[in-house]
Amino acid sequence: MVMVPKPKRSQSYPHSHFISGIVTTYDVSWSAPLQIEVGLLKTTDWYCNLIQPSIGRDLSKPVQPARFRKGFHLKETPQQARLYITAQVLYKSFINGNRIGDHVLAPGWTSYDHQLPYLTFDVLAQLRKGENVIAAEVAEGCTEVIGTDSSWKWSHGPLLQAAIYDGEFYDSRLECLGWNGLSYVDKDWQSVHLGQLSLLTLQVPYDSPQVRRTQTLPAQMKLRSPQGTIILDFGQNLVGWCATVPLREAKCTDTIVLSGEPLVFEPRFSFHGFRYMQIIGYNFDQVDLNNFNAVFIHTDMPQTGWLDLVHEGDFISVPTDCPQRDERLGWTGGLQAFAATAAYLYDTRGILKTWLRGLAFEQTEDGKGVPPLFSPNIWKGRPNIPSAIWGDALVSVPWDLYQSSGDTALLADLYDNMNEWLIKGVKRDKDGLLWGPNHSQLVDWLKPGAPADDPGNGPTDEILVSNAFLIRMTDIMARTCVVLGHEKDCEL
Repeated sequence: MVMVPKPKRSQSYPHSHFISGIVTTYDVSWSAPLQIEVGLLKTTDWYCNLIQPSIGRDLSKPVQPARFRKGFHLKETPQQARLYITAQVLYKSFINGNRIGDHVLAPGWTSYDHQLPYLTFDVLAQLRKGENVIAAEVAEGCTEVIGTDSSWKWSHGPLLQAAIYDGEFYDSRLECLGWNGLSYVDKDWQSVHLGQLSLLTLQVPYDSPQVRRTQTLPAQMKLRSPQGTIILDFGQNLVGWCATVPLREAKCTDTIVLSGEPLVFEPRFSFHGFRYMQIIGYNFDQVDLNNFNAVFIHTDMPQTGWLDLVHEGDFISVPTDCPQRDERLGWTGGLQAFAATAAYLYDTRGILKTWLRGLAFEQTEDGKGVPPLFSPNIWKGRPNIPSAIWGDALVSVPWDLYQSSGDTALLADLYDNMNEWLIKGVKRDKDGLLWGPNHSQLVDWLKPGAPADDPGNGPTDEILVSNAFLIRMTDIMARTCVVLGHEKDCEL
């Protein structure tokens, strides 16, 4: 696959254009026209405010998700209707009680301070002449969502806690049926508070596919532990939802308080990495395997290559290190090692472009040419640590994407950042050539032979590994110069 830039022409929201393509090597006929629509490109395109609950957040307690709603009147049936929506948290949106989209964990985790991608939905079918209502449920973080104005209302719901690491606490006795629909009376709801948000971060349509349910797996086996508890085995490690035992500081548990009515429960704003599910309080014979399913979720990337695996998972808006512990971070070193393989197996351009842009913003924020060890960077206020392999991801991952797609646009966008890392970020020796000998490195992390409590202390010389990667990154940078027509930079 080779990416070709679309023809340049003036673009303004909300106009549509039609594009056709032709591959002359194989076929002289043009493709069927593809309609594309111009999104919100300028801050002045946004006619809305940031809204949030009108009460402050108690940082000593788990965050309780909030629900928002607004009724509005349409004089006529619209001919076209779009919903542009984003949040600095996870959300689900509704119009007249109907769920918008089939995605989960929207809008995904990005470097919110620098880029806040928005999603666009055609909602014409959900709207009607007369009275309508738009609603959203949000969780995890500071509960902010882009809405219209102070006429929105908000309230808490049955979710008492919802967090990626710790799971959900759902009290079904507190559920308000129809809260997102037209007939619900919201007289007891409170008015929202208008917050502040830089609209500059909103000029980012979401490039990445959304996270979706991709597979359901029934429980494979019922076991009894030595302690007498019931263990369900789903047959493989997976990323999705079901409760499991505590993992480090991440409780990784979903708690449901029943109301006496039948209930099928799936978490809305959390996910877990697991294979086994523990059940307490039931007799062994009472547990029916048919009542339990594991739901796989991941960023819904098109598959481009095939490799038989039984434990696939863990690209959930961010290329994370693992799905089960209390890290689940976009470690640069891990992606540096896996990016080329990932690009072979799936079309990763969307998810990795978004991730790389955030990494580049955070490198620029550092001011010293050093990207963070993971992105989004949760270590705000700490200096970024220059480290071979980890920092090298800013050079190697764009190149891997170019190798798999032929798309030079990302190389051009990140060219200055790639240069900045190699010229300014790498801490070189007195000759200005290789890594300095007195700089501590992560290098071959978790190498065989390293002590269990000291995974970075292995037999391989860290300077050897660091400089081997530096030479490789320098070669990639030289090749990038040639691809982009910057040959003079290669002579520096």
